[in-house]
Parts: sequence; C-alpha cells; structure tokens
Amino acid sequence: MPVALLRGPGPGRLCGERFGDVLRPYVHEQAMRWFAREHPALVAAVHQAARHGHESHAWQLAWALTTFLTRSGRWSDVATVHTTALAAATRLGDAAAQAESHRALSWERTEAGDHDAAHRRLVQALSLAQESGQGLSEAHTHLALGWLHEHTGDRSAALRHDEKAVRLFARLGHRAGLARALNAVAWDHAQQGDHRAAVAHCEQAMAIQEELGDLRGQADTLDTLGYAYQQLGEHAQALACHRRGLELHRALGHRFNEAEALVHLGQVHRALGDPGAARQVLRQALDIYLDIEVHPSRVERTRALLDSLGTGGAVAR
Repeated sequence: MPVALLRGPGPGRLCGERFGDVLRPYVHEQAMRWFAREHPALVAAVHQAARHGHESHAWQLAWALTTFLTRSGRWSDVATVHTTALAAATRLGDAAAQAESHRALSWERTEAGDHDAAHRRLVQALSLAQESGQGLSEAHTHLALGWLHEHTGDRSAALRHDEKAVRLFARLGHRAGLARALNAVAWDHAQQGDHRAAVAHCEQAMAIQEELGDLRGQADTLDTLGYAYQQLGEHAQALACHRRGLELHRALGHRFNEAEALVHLGQVHRALGDPGAARQVLRQALDIYLDIEVHPSRVERTRALLDSLGTGGAVAR
C-alpha cells in the first residue's frame, strides 16, 4: 500500500482523514433531505406519467430516483417504480431503457434473497444491452452479475463477470466504471484469500477515484481495502480505512452502506480486543438495518456478532 493512502491530513487523501472540500458533503446532505421529503410525490409522478402516456418521462424519473431509493434502503419503492418504468420502456421499444430497469429490479431481488429472479433479470438486461449495442449498459450488467454471484457464493463466476466489466469499461474509456470494476475484482480476490492482490487492485481503483473526485467509489474501495488489511492482520490500517469509508457513506446519505461499514468496523474492534467499541458500532448498524429494508439475514448476523461479545452484547428488539 502506498504511503499516500495513510499519510497525514490534506485534501484528497484517504484513510482516517476528513474531507478537503466541505461543500460537497453538504450538497449531498441537502439533496438527500429533499428526496426524503419529496419522494412519495416523486414515486406517484412515475406512475402518473406512465398512465398519461408520457413513457419517456416515466422511466427517466424512475432512474432519477434510483440513487436515493437504493442509498436509503427503500427496496419496495425500487421495485414499484422500475416495474412501471420497464413497462413504459417496453411500450417505447427502448431496449437500453429496458435493460436499465431490469438491472434495478435485479438489485431489489438480490437484496430480497431471490437470486433466481435476479439472475433472470440480468440475463435479460445483458441480452438487451448487447442487441442494442449499449456497451456501457453491458459493462454495468456484468458488474451486477458479479455482485449477484458474490451473494450466491460462486466466486469464480463473480470474478469472471467483474473482469469482463473491467475490460469493457477500459475499452469504452469510462474511468469511473473502470475503478468500480477494479474494486469489484479486488473484493473477489479478497474472498478467494488473495488479499495482496486485493490491495493492489484497490490501489488502482483508488488512484482513479481520487483523480475523479468520486467519493462514492472511494467509500466502496475503502471498505474492500479495510477488509483485505484485516485479513492480513494489519488491523490499524483496516481501522483507518473503515473509519474513513464510514465518514464518506454518512456524508453521502448511503444508509445501507453505512450499516455495512459499521459492521466491518465492529469486526476490526473485536480483533483489536476492544469489545466495548465493537458493541457500540454494531448497535448502530443494527438500528439502521431495523429502520430500512434489508434481508433478515443481515439483522441476524449483526445480532449474532453482538451476542458473541458477551455481556452487554445481546439486543432485544
């Protein structure tokens, strides 16, 4: 890992440091608050647009809502708006728009644990992207397939799809997508036990994300990097990465990833022999999981981690 990733305070640096640009997180926070206030009307507007024959408006508005809905764990709304958006895109004969909604619906099914339905959606999305010559949509769909296979435990398939995404994004010159695909490959290597390869791929991803100012991408890469360092027994680096990633997820209003980062932070605290700190962050994670829509296994896993910490660990809800 380059020294730059853990060096002292300064804009654009990584683990354990604060934002160099104080305006950016404020803008994200304001936007998320606006969406939280207006999202019922916006969801209704998707359906109203479709009912009145404004097909393009329906699917475009659904996509404008997707980031907010996924970050806040509103998966039932994702399913609702993209079912409507998919029907609208189908009536338009817009293959690219159909592929986008199939992919969003696959994310919702993956989180619900319905992996077969998620896979069917992604097969359709991939076919539509390829038939319409939408290389960028094809690359994103391979990333989604990698994420799905990671959930099902097929690590070789996950790596195969993520490496395909790397090649496609690189060929298209899409640097943000390339960085995210490199992070996905890093996670695949970490899951297969090759943690040094994971760190190397994270470094490549992070260099691009710093250059682009991609805070969401950096947050995800920091999570992978923290996991790899923890597995290597380098707990101080893992702690710094997870803390920085948590800071970014909170600033971006990504509640689901905030909870995941808190769980990972709890695991590092436990490895460092600090059960009190582990309990504190795991309780925060559990509160978030209980407030948003997640698969019950995530709640059960977090409660089990708390129970494993002994006195004060169990939480009854």
